[in-house]
Amino acid sequence: YDTERLTLHYVWIFAVELGTAVTYAILFVHLKRCTHRVPMGFQSTTQKRIDRATKLMVAYPIVYCALTLPLATGRMYSMTHANVVLPMYYYCLAGAFMTSGGWIDALMYAWTRRVLLQESEGKSRSHAGGSTAQSGLMMQGRT
Repeated sequence: YDTERLTLHYVWIFAVELGTAVTYAILFVHLKRCTHRVPMGFQSTTQKRIDRATKLMVAYPIVYCALTLPLATGRMYSMTHANVVLPMYYYCLAGAFMTSGGWIDALMYAWTRRVLLQESEGKSRSHAGGSTAQSGLMMQGRT
């Protein structure tokens, strides 16, 4: 059932890979256009954070495609070329890539979250210091 396997399984894998890349590319271009409409000197910290998040967001589909494509490509190639047998180390390496998707995704999520939280914590600390001093003055009767 090689034809059915190719059409019902592997074609969908490549369609999802392509769809993911196209979706993220459109989203990236749209967000870049939105953040670059404001002149550089007038960008707020929120716009700068969105710009940084946009750049970090591009890493997800790149890593996803890099980890899943080798196994699907190797299987599809070996099925369409009946006399060609790929070496076992190729399948072992491609399988290791595929199974590494979970922990690499978790690392990327933690790294992205840490970067974005550090930026927001720095902003909230600077505001917290000002509001504490301001509330202390208000308690003393000075404003």
